[in-house]
Amino acid sequence: MSNVNDDSSPMTAGIVLDWLGGPEGLGDSARRRWIPRTPGVLVKIAAASWAFLGLLLSLMAAPSAEAVEHLGMVVEKNTAITMRDGSVLAADVFRPIPPGRYPALLSHGPYNKDHHWQPPSDIDHADNPYMNWETVNPVWWVQNGYAVVRVDARGTGKSRGSFELLSSRQAQDFYDAIEWSARQPWSNGKIGTIGDSYYALSQWLVAEQRPPSLAAMIPWNGFSDVYRDAAYHGGILSTNFLERWWQLLEGRQPEHPDRLSGRSRMWPLRENARANPMDTGFYDGRRADPRQIEVPLLSAANWGGHGLHMRGNVEAFVQAESAHKKLLLHTRSDLQAFYSEEGRSDQKRFFDYWLKGIDNGVMDEPPIKIAVRSGGDEYEWRMEREWPLARTVWTKFYLSPKRSGAFSSSLNDGSLVLHPPEEEHVQGYDAGAKPPFEGSGPLVQGPPSFAALLWRFDENGDDELQPEELPEEMNYFFSAILDRDRDGSVTAEEAEHMFGPDPGALPYLFGRAARWLRDLLHPVPDPWADALSWATEPLEEDIEITGPVNLVLWVSSSTSDMDIFATVRDINPDGEEVLVWSPMALDSSVAKGWLRVSHRKTDPDRSRFYRPFHTHDDVWPLDPGEVVQVQVEILPTSMIFKKGHRILLDIQAGDSYGAGFFTHDNAPRRVGENRVHTGGDSAGYLLLPVIPHPGSIAGSGVGGEEAEGKGRGGGGRRRLRQ
Repeated sequence: MSNVNDDSSPMTAGIVLDWLGGPEGLGDSARRRWIPRTPGVLVKIAAASWAFLGLLLSLMAAPSAEAVEHLGMVVEKNTAITMRDGSVLAADVFRPIPPGRYPALLSHGPYNKDHHWQPPSDIDHADNPYMNWETVNPVWWVQNGYAVVRVDARGTGKSRGSFELLSSRQAQDFYDAIEWSARQPWSNGKIGTIGDSYYALSQWLVAEQRPPSLAAMIPWNGFSDVYRDAAYHGGILSTNFLERWWQLLEGRQPEHPDRLSGRSRMWPLRENARANPMDTGFYDGRRADPRQIEVPLLSAANWGGHGLHMRGNVEAFVQAESAHKKLLLHTRSDLQAFYSEEGRSDQKRFFDYWLKGIDNGVMDEPPIKIAVRSGGDEYEWRMEREWPLARTVWTKFYLSPKRSGAFSSSLNDGSLVLHPPEEEHVQGYDAGAKPPFEGSGPLVQGPPSFAALLWRFDENGDDELQPEELPEEMNYFFSAILDRDRDGSVTAEEAEHMFGPDPGALPYLFGRAARWLRDLLHPVPDPWADALSWATEPLEEDIEITGPVNLVLWVSSSTSDMDIFATVRDINPDGEEVLVWSPMALDSSVAKGWLRVSHRKTDPDRSRFYRPFHTHDDVWPLDPGEVVQVQVEILPTSMIFKKGHRILLDIQAGDSYGAGFFTHDNAPRRVGENRVHTGGDSAGYLLLPVIPHPGSIAGSGVGGEEAEGKGRGGGGRRRLRQ
């Protein structure tokens, strides 16, 4: 094996071969410097010769990776893996000390394999020098008879080249790393891939290329469709997370931060997402096609991952052609579930079967494992055989103008009923999205200023923030993102790198005082004052809702477009919302969905009556007063609404409680009125997947009935009656 040296030569074989595939791989100045004024054919012959010579010399001169024994395993740092184009990626290999052939677990991503991550106290895993963000703990897996290979993506960490976010090149590199691992003398030839978030997304992308040695995969809390799952929710740009994530990525490259900026083939998230608001080609090649995936897989998704880690892993599971696939739907934070003893047990049993050939019965069990939530951090595991559940009673809850008494401060306080109202009713609300309300958690628009946090929480007086000084809901954010050097504290410099210059504590305090005075003079009873809401009567018994949710509405606006932010909530007898755990350790609502009405076009072949599939390839603007039918995809959920509680739906023009980092940019702010039409010919409804239980009277709904789509692709249109 060879070792990667960061002091690479200015002209690598990979760059030359990149250029052979297209002029964008080598800059104009480099071409002029190396091969001036040479005819095209001779240029490529000369470049290929140079590439071959450079590759040969680099392989001859590269020293062997030093193998050391540490913590009960062989550790080989910065092992060189040569890609098909001659570029070299850096990898760390961890393997058992006894000689033999072992299955290998691979991860490939941009977060820098050498960046030590210290698990916070609520993670069920002890720290060691090789813990790394969102990748497996090599010490534990090596003890269980596996090799672990971590690969820095091209242009990140110690890997050479230029970083290409979500590109086919990244998938090819991952493919080559898989096949390289299978050829090693310590490998049994069976490779598994595993990792959380980006390390899950990269698995979907490589699996569709079908590497021969890929025997099983566990994509944990990722996404598969960058447009629908991450960049645009229902056609509405989700910018806040994209910006924060890019800053996080840059912060993980302390040795070469410039690698991620100023590159001609880099894909800057914010700029390209804004420039490509439609799914009309730009995102092709940056999303996986699960229909091409045949490898055995275990896909994990988080019920609370509304903005990133829910939809894509469920959709990819459903669409994958694998004859052997499992789905795990969990709660808690992403990393709590990933590193938990139970999570590791599920992962190990799956890999033991497919990579070691151990018949442990895992594939004889039902393929679906779900955490059925009942509020807060309470849940129970249950095994199921299909998705959606075959026994689901699909129940329409119609929107009615009858007052429910659930929220007197909302604009309408409507009801959810089992029969369509006979009379048509129209209810309007402000078309302009407002900032999320003050009580929506410390991270809804990023945390307050660092100086303000020090003022509130720095009990030690050392001008640094320690995890134990912060509220519990901020621990995940603190340890995972802000603490860049992983020394257990956050400094002003680290916070500034993440959020920009700190305005200080005074603006924060003045802002709070101004809001206090405003609320004193103009009190707002609750955050739904600008929302429309509809609630059931208090439930006569516990009702379980598990599965996809579809909201079918008739709407109009005085403007040319409107944004729908829909939330399903659990309201207890005291009128308070029952919140549930989410990935960012923020309390969140049961389920969320979004739609920009001009994106209402659906694909009839890919849509289901319980889950619309919007094409996002055509804009259908509204005429003022025009009434159209829309279907809003509300993401899958699982919740037991207890006796005496209410199921509540609210609709707003912007983000509300529980958005976390995943807020949306629906600028320019519209001036006008949006309207929701109910009853009569406009009988909109919330289609809920009610799961019956023995003795239950719940679910007297319409099992299997489809939402009627009228007009173009399910987006019916008619004029508002005068």
